[in-house]
Amino acid sequence: MKKITIMAFALFFATSAMAAATSDSTHLTILENGTQSLMAGDSIKPVQLEYTNMPGDPVIVSTLAGTFASRNDIDHRKLTLMGLVNEKVGDGTYTISIVAKGPLNNDTATVTITIKHKPMVTSIKLVGGEDTQSVVAGDSIKPVVFKIENAKVVRPSGFPGGGSIIIDQEASTATLVGKVNKTVKGDRVVKVYAEGLDNTDSATVTIKVSPLPMVLELVSGSDNQTVVAGESIEPIIYGFESLSTIDVEGLPDGIDYDFVSGQNQFKIYGTVDPKAEIKEYAYTLKASDEDSETITVTGKFNVVKTLSSSSGSGQSSSSVGQSSSGTGTSSSSTDKSSSSGNGGDTNSSSSAKSSSSSTTSSDSSNKSSDSSKNSSSSGAEDAIVASAVRGFALGFANNELTVVLPKSSMVRVQVFDMMGHMVESFSESVGTFTSFSLAHLERGSYVVRVESDRMVRSAKIVVK
Repeated sequence: MKKITIMAFALFFATSAMAAATSDSTHLTILENGTQSLMAGDSIKPVQLEYTNMPGDPVIVSTLAGTFASRNDIDHRKLTLMGLVNEKVGDGTYTISIVAKGPLNNDTATVTITIKHKPMVTSIKLVGGEDTQSVVAGDSIKPVVFKIENAKVVRPSGFPGGGSIIIDQEASTATLVGKVNKTVKGDRVVKVYAEGLDNTDSATVTIKVSPLPMVLELVSGSDNQTVVAGESIEPIIYGFESLSTIDVEGLPDGIDYDFVSGQNQFKIYGTVDPKAEIKEYAYTLKASDEDSETITVTGKFNVVKTLSSSSGSGQSSSSVGQSSSGTGTSSSSTDKSSSSGNGGDTNSSSSAKSSSSSTTSSDSSNKSSDSSKNSSSSGAEDAIVASAVRGFALGFANNELTVVLPKSSMVRVQVFDMMGHMVESFSESVGTFTSFSLAHLERGSYVVRVESDRMVRSAKIVVK
């Protein structure tokens, strides 16, 4: 009987302890508006909660941007959660958690709120600068300033060159700046778009562009050159402005062309194909702008062949003299008298005559040499060129002697008949390409000698 009584008392005390512990626990329960849908920028619907054993205020933890607070009715042990959602919150589902802290435990209640973003009107309007302005191609426009609202992206479209937008976040402005391309002309309409979350707005700027004149002009090299087949031309460079394309026609085989990187220049260069046709090549450069207007420039390359009997610059004079069968001495004495007289043709001629008298016995050798020369010319009488050093060449065609030099210089030209008599002598300042007419000479074969800057070249010619 005693044992039963003791167990009964023990059970009573345990039950009483559990009841006491349960009554001291903290509980938090949502009564109203635990789930709701709102528009960004609106206030939440008041959330009603009740609690037990929460001696202080609750803690609010939220994933939703906004301002939230609670009101505690201690007498009735009730809470009210209130607040305002941020107007920039995007679409989505968010939570607000209310944490009640008690002496024995904490309890949490969670409110679920679905947000739909608030429609925002995006706008752009002119507030500074000119929305219609005139510029010259290649110049910059005057800055144009726009006021923007609720824009995520601001971009220009149709700017005739390098247009860009400068954003000032604090002032909520967008400024259009940029430089117009040199090749542009006429009226160009530029649209500036402000793109927002719900709409896109735009503003228009009209740019009236005055064109730069098209230019394609020679700035380096010669556009009228005589060149030996198989040798390089002097590079030709043209400067240009306001052009889009250049079409080239008529160049000899082996000659190439291209734009000079990073510069407004166009270059023609290369080596003439050794098998190129011997003739005068007239080339054309046809340049076009963006509106298909064109300008054309022309030039010439006179391609000639190398004289087959020519060999080397240093010995060419002496070898020709020797092949003239005894006129080498005559030619040598002629050079001396010519140089001492410095252009005194009469003295030079008499010296040549006296010298030639001592070489009369060599006539048979002359004939042999002359015959050898004729055979070695192999049909070069119509158009021949004798190369001495690179860039120094002689040509003869249509009774005209052509002298090609690597640079401008003073030259001395001497013409001898096949007996070694000097029949022509003159000195003249020559550019890189000059022609002299010898049509006044009697028909027949001659030896011509040209001397310039320690470079000497002799060749046989036939005047017709």
